[in-house]
Amino acid sequence: MNTAKAIVVGIDFSPASPSVLRHAAGIAATVDVPLLVVHVIDASRMSHWLKGKQKQAGTDKLHEVARRKLADLVATEPMAAGAELIISSGHPSEAMQAVIDEKDAGLLVIAANDLTKKRLGLTASRCVRAAHCDVLILRDWQDQRFTRIMACVDLSLNSHPVIERGIDAAEYCEATLDVAHVLFPPESDMWGEAVESEQSKEDFAEHSRAHAHSALENALQPFEERLKKITVETTLLESTSPAVRLTHYTEESGADLVVLGTRGHSKLGAHFLGTNTERLLHDAPVSVLAVRV
Repeated sequence: MNTAKAIVVGIDFSPASPSVLRHAAGIAATVDVPLLVVHVIDASRMSHWLKGKQKQAGTDKLHEVARRKLADLVATEPMAAGAELIISSGHPSEAMQAVIDEKDAGLLVIAANDLTKKRLGLTASRCVRAAHCDVLILRDWQDQRFTRIMACVDLSLNSHPVIERGIDAAEYCEATLDVAHVLFPPESDMWGEAVESEQSKEDFAEHSRAHAHSALENALQPFEERLKKITVETTLLESTSPAVRLTHYTEESGADLVVLGTRGHSKLGAHFLGTNTERLLHDAPVSVLAVRV
């Protein structure tokens, strides 16, 4: 979690909102950064409401009611005392991003609002694409501090911020950090057939696995001092489909937070997170910290 800057928490007044506020307020209080509690009056929902011939109310009145509701919610969470309340209107992901940019926030905390408990809600999915900062997406039924955090790395340079955020989260939660990498099965080629090599099949596979283990250890080396202060494990998995294997491993290992990297340095890049990231982001059965790399 990038907690060196202000933290924005999106509140939609769904049943998950108190839990989302509690998580965000706890992080902000621990690292002593400003907490910005934001509610966006969805323009499309407001239009639908007006068409239903409900009692008419001007924009100012709606903002006043929303601010009162937000203040009432914040008053129930002691760690949120002193938080700045922000009411905006428009498209939720765009309005949230405007606040993030204006306040130079480093973390957005939102609910997944996954009613099926299988997929992200539309707003959460759009926020991950639009946000210029890390995004902590909380599954609606997770209400406690995390105990086992899985950082998913591909061993590229983009792995460094993922590992760093994983360490941040493990320190804050006093949790175990599991740094996981998925290796393409060394005995198979791209088409699932036995790979051809001058070495024996067994020797080639052993060499490939040893090389991956070494690369994983090297990726952790810059964080050696910080890792001494937490419980850390490394896991090397094998699969032709990293996202599927990591999703299954999340359940096998008991992880309750997955940390993964997203790319989005351009308007086009913001719409394409990468196949594995996209699948894992939606399919992971627990909360996800999406790290902008």
